[in-house]
Amino acid sequence: MERANSELPVELIEELRAQLHETVDRRIDALLSGQTTQTERRSLPLDIHPSVFKGKRPLSVSFPDGRTVEATTWKKAVSAILADCNSDPAMHDRLMSISGKVFGRDRVLLGDRNGMDSPVKIDEGLYMETKFDTESLLYVLKERILKPVGYNCEGIRIQCRDPEQTMSGQQQSGGPTMMGQSM
Repeated sequence: MERANSELPVELIEELRAQLHETVDRRIDALLSGQTTQTERRSLPLDIHPSVFKGKRPLSVSFPDGRTVEATTWKKAVSAILADCNSDPAMHDRLMSISGKVFGRDRVLLGDRNGMDSPVKIDEGLYMETKFDTESLLYVLKERILKPVGYNCEGIRIQCRDPEQTMSGQQQSGGPTMMGQSM
């Protein structure tokens, strides 16, 4: 696999570039039509690389049918997505068929709650382990659970916000400094 200077795979960089262009186009279209919303500006598709969500906080999950579910934690976001997947009888059967067969290093990631540290309930007797960092949680959700059952993540968007940045330890003027001196 070819690598760029940043040590990220070239395919990932190109995917991120395409998503950035899509976001810019969407924002410009919204500005031109007078429809600017904070939520839309922070909306990210679920089917991008999970590392993009690192350091962000979810606000809600929007589904292709127009529904939006408030989800102020990653656990709630995952729960909303799994609830949508499980609401389809065919997807429910597929989830049940892989229950107890999706393993992490030390525990079952989808199954009954026995041995799970932070389970989220999907259905009666069906839970997903959620004790992961953001990137790993979304990777497990998409690649280890949703993809094998054939659930289409395309069109699902997560509205996010960046955590508040503090200015502690930085110069309040906002200007660059050189060896402690304002420039």
